[in-house]
Amino acid sequence: MKPSPQQFEQIAKSLQYIEDHLTEPICIEDISQHVNYSLYHFSRVFNAVTLISPYTYLIRRRISEAAIQVVHTRRRLTDIAVDYGFQSSEVFARSFRRLFNAPPSELRKKKVLDSRLLLSALPGDQLNDWQDFHNISLKKEQSQTLTAYGLLTHCDGTPQALEDIWREMHQQYQPPGNSQKIGIRFFPAQWEKKGIYYFNGYQFNDHLADLPPWFVQKEIPAQDMLMPTASISAQHTTSFLQYLSSVWFPISSYQAKLPFVIETYSNNDSEVQLMIPAQNKAGHQQ
Repeated sequence: MKPSPQQFEQIAKSLQYIEDHLTEPICIEDISQHVNYSLYHFSRVFNAVTLISPYTYLIRRRISEAAIQVVHTRRRLTDIAVDYGFQSSEVFARSFRRLFNAPPSELRKKKVLDSRLLLSALPGDQLNDWQDFHNISLKKEQSQTLTAYGLLTHCDGTPQALEDIWREMHQQYQPPGNSQKIGIRFFPAQWEKKGIYYFNGYQFNDHLADLPPWFVQKEIPAQDMLMPTASISAQHTTSFLQYLSSVWFPISSYQAKLPFVIETYSNNDSEVQLMIPAQNKAGHQQ
């Protein structure tokens, strides 16, 4: 089904209701009543708009907020579990392991949380973007070794920041016509607070002697990569990566293997082909 503007508005209203009552004992029926939908109709529309079921969304939001407290506070794990609606420590630990491949105690000990796995509250503008991703699937393939030359920049990772980085590159350097434009997003620990490292550069068949002296070389070994079966609009790349980490990976049989993503641009820069290092989750074989 294609959601109507009114349905987008009602689902946005339901998302805000969830945020306002995240630590309260609400159920999906409470949320559906808030927007004057039947439970069946609400579940159907919510799934069509967000590409995730309302129950999964509610649980993921709760476990995401709980995970932040587990790693960044010293509160008792049982208290955090109760606050976010988990009836026992065992249920809390199972939910954690399913998402992070580790129990809460282990994440607290390591003090490392891959925030790409967290589901943030969905803003209304993302809901429209995600509709474009509904029919895009991913396949695992063995990549070839990638060698590129360019610049490595620390930034906040927003689309505007990446656009500015490329604009500066184009002002300083014009690559030969047979080069391939490449971007690589590196996600260090606590990147959501400290920012990412972005490599923007090119693959070359020749002309290496003409490279600017400030260029650095990056080489990514051949490995298993997840690749979308269709190119992604360049302006929606960040939103698509958020969708993958927040929704697709947690319910798939794969997990991100290494903290980087490769972007290969089309000739006119309007579309991007993504390559994401991935591996099977424990207990899943493809």
